[in-house]
Amino acid sequence: TLRGGYRYVWGDALVPPSSLTPAQRGELRRNVGIAGLNFRAGGKISANFEFQGAAADRSYFRTSLHDYQWMRARARYQAFPSLGFQANFTYLNNDNPTPGINYSLLSRNNSLSVFWTPGGGQKYSVLAEYTRSTLRSDIFYLAPQDLQPESSFYRDNAHTAYALVELAVPAQIRPGLNPRVAFGGSLFRSSGSRPTRFWQPVGRIALPVHPKLAIISEWRWYGFGQPFYRYEEFRTHLFTAGLRITR
Repeated sequence: TLRGGYRYVWGDALVPPSSLTPAQRGELRRNVGIAGLNFRAGGKISANFEFQGAAADRSYFRTSLHDYQWMRARARYQAFPSLGFQANFTYLNNDNPTPGINYSLLSRNNSLSVFWTPGGGQKYSVLAEYTRSTLRSDIFYLAPQDLQPESSFYRDNAHTAYALVELAVPAQIRPGLNPRVAFGGSLFRSSGSRPTRFWQPVGRIALPVHPKLAIISEWRWYGFGQPFYRYEEFRTHLFTAGLRITR
């Protein structure tokens, strides 16, 4: 399936005057081209693609979308009924060439996921995902001490990973009622203007006492750190317990 379109965006805003500033008016004028593609091959392969390209001559804010190209692509491959793969890609390039602003933003995000659920996940299942992302921003601003233009450059290169394994314990509390345990976690590591480290291991257990009632208990540990901002680091444990009722 192919699709295409055009969108025109416009708007006007008025900020009332205050004791320090006069009234200010903002305008938005943007032309956007839109395209898309959906593809399916049998029941195993599916993909879709979306794209937007825009040009503007007026924007509300210095960091608003101005002249930009945005795209997103997703693909899924179901190798077997119990094994699937999914890939995602997003991209945004935004520029505002207005003199004195010269704003540019570039963002990319790539991820790959794996789903493995043999036998419908009755005995065990595995979910894993990895994401690689980059962000770059550059804009001029007026330094408050002398009101001279300076460049603010920010960059971030990050790795994000997530995994979760869920198992059915062979021991039965009652016939047909098996406890289930899950363990895994997520992590985030970035480098650039503000390096960040984040870890979150998790463990979970579900004890069914009735076909429609189970006791749930979970443990999570959070670890966050930034080499340039040590005062923002923290470590904490979180335990939760509850009941799950199904109808």
